[in-house]
Amino acid sequence: EQDKKGIYVKCDFPRLIGASMLAHYALLAGFTLLGLIVAHIQISTRMICSSCPAIYWFFSFLILRSPKIKDCGAKNRPRCSAKNCILFYCCLYNFLGVLLHVNWLPWT
Repeated sequence: EQDKKGIYVKCDFPRLIGASMLAHYALLAGFTLLGLIVAHIQISTRMICSSCPAIYWFFSFLILRSPKIKDCGAKNRPRCSAKNCILFYCCLYNFLGVLLHVNWLPWT
């Protein structure tokens, strides 16, 4: 829902919460716990990110329903939002991954 100025007033995501999603969140919690306790960080990120679609559903929700922010500090700066942060992170991760992988360096 948006008010007259185009700013989101209420940001609910009923499709990402509910009994039908319990299995996905249980898998995410289990792999996160396993990764924190016994696995190396490279194994943890690969295990969690490759097997838990709930993370990507949440990111896509934030990108598609990113609230507009009026001011983020200085007036001449571009607006910062969840959408911009997620897209910047994904682009940076892909760029660094290509750059570091071809030089035989770890990047995950």
